[in-house]
Amino acid sequence: MAYYGIQSDDTVAIIGASLPEYLAAFYAASDIATAFPVNSLLSGEALARQFQLGGVTMCIIVGEPGANGLGARVAEAIASAPRVRAVVSTVEAPIQIPEADIQHLSWSDLQSCGEVPERARDPEAIGALFHTGGTSGSPKLARLSRRALVAGPTFAGQVLEWKATDRALNLLPYFHVGGALALATSALLSGAANLTCGLLGARDPELVANLWTVIREMKVTVAGLVPTSWSAVAEHPLPKMTEPFRAMVTGASTMPEVIRTRLVDGTGISFCEVYGMTEFAGFCSGQPLDGRLDRAGVGFLPPKLEIALVEPLGEVALRGPSAFSGYLVDAGISENPGGRHVKTGDLGMWDEGGQLLLRGRIKDVIVRSGHNIDPLSIEDIAARYPHIRQAAAVGRPDAYAGEVPVLYVVIEDGFDRPHFDEYLRANILEPPARPRHVEILPALPTTNVGKLNRSRLRQLAAISAAQEALADCPPISIECGDPAAREVLLVWPDPIGSELLQRCTAALGGIGMTWRVEPRAAHDEIVKGEVKLNA
Repeated sequence: MAYYGIQSDDTVAIIGASLPEYLAAFYAASDIATAFPVNSLLSGEALARQFQLGGVTMCIIVGEPGANGLGARVAEAIASAPRVRAVVSTVEAPIQIPEADIQHLSWSDLQSCGEVPERARDPEAIGALFHTGGTSGSPKLARLSRRALVAGPTFAGQVLEWKATDRALNLLPYFHVGGALALATSALLSGAANLTCGLLGARDPELVANLWTVIREMKVTVAGLVPTSWSAVAEHPLPKMTEPFRAMVTGASTMPEVIRTRLVDGTGISFCEVYGMTEFAGFCSGQPLDGRLDRAGVGFLPPKLEIALVEPLGEVALRGPSAFSGYLVDAGISENPGGRHVKTGDLGMWDEGGQLLLRGRIKDVIVRSGHNIDPLSIEDIAARYPHIRQAAAVGRPDAYAGEVPVLYVVIEDGFDRPHFDEYLRANILEPPARPRHVEILPALPTTNVGKLNRSRLRQLAAISAAQEALADCPPISIECGDPAAREVLLVWPDPIGSELLQRCTAALGGIGMTWRVEPRAAHDEIVKGEVKLNA
């Protein structure tokens, strides 16, 4: 890269399949410039926003550019990113970028460019950018220094206690710190092997169905997937596993206890949970791979990472050398901790053995008439019921209580709804925590890395609340795309009169509402308006 003009103030985007070339490109770019692993599932428009914000000057496409239209989306992004001057393809299939002065390079060009003079390296210089947050609106990129890029994987290795003989099956995407740093880099730093499988990883249903065969044939010792992927694995027969396989690993969100128990009992293999953040370059705590912590929790912290539980709720705050150096946003650099504790938004406590337990996130707490309700306390009970595959609880807007719990479930054959309702009443002992509504979904929504997408569930709950409130004057449709789920979009067939507007305003009460009127005929005037109501 340096041979082709990449310098310390450049940014190298890496996008595509999680193959060995991806890691090689990441390590090289973070050493001489700033590496920027990019989500290959984003639209061309979203890629363009991230390329512009990150100041991308070189883009490396790993794998086949034609896969899922990746090449076309990258070309669209580059056309709107004026700083890009070079594109590298790891396969001999350069993308076409019309009317752009772009240097096209192959992977072999980078490998055969000769020696590059040694240079001094600043450990505080930004070595990588990782996107964090949602995929809509203005992007936000976490800035990780070279010090953090070393400290984060080192900490992950300390809590997991890798062996040099381990062979880790890493099914997390490399555009996420969990895949690139917490598993891949920490394993390699410990002398272990990092294995990937397939272009889709855990998103491939065939791989999920045949995971145990893959583990046996590849002599895998450790397998890492997010909880939703492990839940999908648990739907298939679970064979008893033997050496060398020794541990299942998960993180990114809380693992339902019923799924953990099913996997451990079915395979006879220990399960290890970890706690990580993009802002701390990977894992912040974890259970060791040897299985000596055979209970739910996220283990212990590495020695040089400090933690505080901030009252009154016990919010986890962290400080240490793996901390990020602020976010890169449109307005510049924001929220740089500068050595201070970083409040994570996670709620934590200690068990009797000194292990960290997570109790959810502050923003996920359901506040019903001033009563704080932990959604996990609802989900754990629901998930223990036979024929419940997955369960998730969120707050639903309510005119009297502010919000009430609503439970979303994915069911299996044989599910008995009346019996399930009675089961919840009998087992959720706090009346305010009992779900006001139970909704059945074919699948729970997930993010691009497989995390449960609670934001989308809150949007569905807002839509449901609006439908109920507007039962006497129903619109054609109600939509919600607000990340905070505090606004809904109402679509009407005819121009809306002041009387109907007043009825809607009164009915929706505490819900923020955006509305528009769509005409029945094309020549009718389109009336648009917006009403903001305090939540």
